[in-house]
Amino acid sequence: MLPSLDLRMPRVTPTVPAKEVRRTPFGEAIYPNLKRTLYSAILAVIALSLVVAGCSRKSPPQQIRQVVSASDAALHVACSPDGKTLAFQLKRAGEDEIWTAPASGGDPKPLTEGQNPAWSPDGTRLAFESTRSGNSDIWVISAKGGAPSQVTQDPAADRAPRWSPDGRWIAFVSNRRDSVAIWATTLAGDRVVRVSGAGGTNLAWSPDSRWIVYQAQSPDGNWDLYLSEVERGRIIRLTTGNEADLDPAWSPDGRRIAFRTLYKAGEAIYADIGVIPAAGGSPVRLTRNAGADAPPAWSPDGTRIAFISYAAWNSIAVIPADKAKEKKDKTLKEKIMYETGTVINTLFRRLGRRYGRYDIEHDNKGQTLFHGLMEPLSLSWHPSGDRLLLCARSADLWTVPAGGGPAERLTNDIFEDRKPDFSPDGKRIVFESNRDGNPGLWNLDATGGAPRLLLPHPSVADAHPRFSPDGKRIAFASNREEKDRQTDIWTVSSDGSNPTRMTSLDGLKGRPTWFSDNTRIAFESNLNGGWGLWALEPGGKVVLLPRPKPSMRPAWSPDGWWLAYQSQRGGNQDIYLTQMKTGEERRLTTAPAREGDPAWSRDSRRIAFVSDRAGTDDICVMPASGEGPEVPLTSGPEDDIEPAWFPDGSRIAFVRIAPQSVWSIPAP
Repeated sequence: MLPSLDLRMPRVTPTVPAKEVRRTPFGEAIYPNLKRTLYSAILAVIALSLVVAGCSRKSPPQQIRQVVSASDAALHVACSPDGKTLAFQLKRAGEDEIWTAPASGGDPKPLTEGQNPAWSPDGTRLAFESTRSGNSDIWVISAKGGAPSQVTQDPAADRAPRWSPDGRWIAFVSNRRDSVAIWATTLAGDRVVRVSGAGGTNLAWSPDSRWIVYQAQSPDGNWDLYLSEVERGRIIRLTTGNEADLDPAWSPDGRRIAFRTLYKAGEAIYADIGVIPAAGGSPVRLTRNAGADAPPAWSPDGTRIAFISYAAWNSIAVIPADKAKEKKDKTLKEKIMYETGTVINTLFRRLGRRYGRYDIEHDNKGQTLFHGLMEPLSLSWHPSGDRLLLCARSADLWTVPAGGGPAERLTNDIFEDRKPDFSPDGKRIVFESNRDGNPGLWNLDATGGAPRLLLPHPSVADAHPRFSPDGKRIAFASNREEKDRQTDIWTVSSDGSNPTRMTSLDGLKGRPTWFSDNTRIAFESNLNGGWGLWALEPGGKVVLLPRPKPSMRPAWSPDGWWLAYQSQRGGNQDIYLTQMKTGEERRLTTAPAREGDPAWSRDSRRIAFVSDRAGTDDICVMPASGEGPEVPLTSGPEDDIEPAWFPDGSRIAFVRIAPQSVWSIPAP
């Protein structure tokens, strides 16, 4: 980790007319009376900046989508050239393995033992490093699986393969000849060349496959960037200076190289993003943040650069690669920083010198897309340019839109996550998942994080969880004490303590729903033959609700007045309502479609449900009074089921099949 950072305001200089120049004892060129004017300007800018600090541009909505979840760290994510598949490294049972998964989220599959996957340009193969031969060498395997083939065979350790864009070469880092350097080999292994001098690492191929840029320590002890012409063996030093230049990345057109540069100011260490022409020239700094910016990643069209900023709570940020294309809608504070930065640049140009190696134009922190990540790593762009891929939170792969947007998924992993329910305060989500081997109850903070098993369930199935209206208990169906595996209704405290069996009857039971007094529970069961609705009364008495069979999926309204359920009494599955005090019945849906899974909004005014009127199961919403339109919220080839309302009524969570994962969508 970098040491603590200096968060003071950057120095600024006012515009002054060109007058007599004199020298200080330290050799600094200044204008007469400039010192007093400078101090006054600094105080004025600081005061004005504090006033307008609250006027800065509002950050776009935070949105991040989990693609893969794992118990151990997922590392070195690499997106296939067509953007459809992710390859990544995952440790399982102590061994490093290469896995693949759909980039849109889905079931990940193990491919082979190894590390550091790299896609071939045509997307048909993956290069990786492996010790399966007793030594770390480079191997290649089909993206569809099969037997891998060995590419390098050397007593030294060959690591971190990188495929050339034309597919002819694989570059790698090796300690051959007793020094770490970059090498390249043809796939057949008939030609192996040394690309860099000693210490070369962090390589990146140029788009035309002619050059490799890398970082290495220069003779004066600083880290600098070097270019190597692979076929000719020519090496050119690209950067110089007292800073450390690291992590180079080529622009898609091959004309520029982005990198990050580390420098020290006082006792603080900074890391900013810079760009330098690949043909050589002066670098231009794109960021000037009070903190550290992580390695840059170019967007596919070359107009933007993404990076991780550790100064802003581990945020994902995007900046324009060309300053001339920056947005003009600057806030007052941004205008001040822009103008004062221009003044510094103008003044130093008049004096014939620069601030370090860079032209100063203004402070640029970029557009923050998401912050608060834990251990963000491996930032890269999806080939479409509309999303960024990253490893974060120690074990998972995530994506975030390059332009921000509303949340898309609540869970998205290799497991079947179903039947979500929100706690009344909206802080937690309980759901059913098979991530521990059998269906069990899991707890998830509504703001994100790793799910937690609510109740141990060795060799049993716990399902259909529902919070009580006061949030203190959760009702669910379980077979945990039945030798014949018949299910009963249970409750458990919301913290996972005191599980209690509530029914002891024959038949299958499920889908519990609480009455508003926190004491009665309705559920569905095939007691007495055929599925019907039953109620668990205080004291443990179980009574049949007088609803025609078959009736299922009970949902008690939060105000306690109505029971919603699905029934096929008229030959078609529809949603019905029963007024529990008067017995009045109402048919809510009448379309010639299969409709069910009713879910009440917390104000008891709206009902979300599932309808297949468009050919697939979709989520719809309509007024509970029946006096209003049925509004479809989802559509498409996937089946969406099991809606559940956010407590504030703003969104509806639901389960999307293939694979089963929990999503959410704004409510109308």
